[in-house]
Amino acid sequence: MCRVLRHEGADKRTMSRFYLAVVQAKLLYGSETWVLSKRQLDRLKHFHARCARYIARRPIRRLPDGTWEHPPTNEVLESCGLSPIDTYIVKRKTTLLNNYARPFSNMCRQCITSTPIASGARRQMWWH
Repeated sequence: MCRVLRHEGADKRTMSRFYLAVVQAKLLYGSETWVLSKRQLDRLKHFHARCARYIARRPIRRLPDGTWEHPPTNEVLESCGLSPIDTYIVKRKTTLLNNYARPFSNMCRQCITSTPIASGARRQMWWH
């Protein structure tokens, strides 16, 4: 879709709004309940940065001397008007917690007192 948007003359901000509305909505669907490992979070960060570099037209590229130029992720995100992926995940989780996990709500009580089905002792639950 970015190619179509570029062909139509869309700027970086418009393309990043499209990315947030379509791509990231699908990417983070259900993230409110995820327990992310460091590796999974790193993969999400790299994908998010790669999309931002594509939107900003600042790819990682090889220089004539054989070294690689990596544009700083913070600069690329800022130029597109995007925040780090952690921000969007925390925002989604906070929305869920504010709506359903109030300290004395019935759902919160059920989560705290329940035991995971067919899980090991090391398995994390999203409400911990």
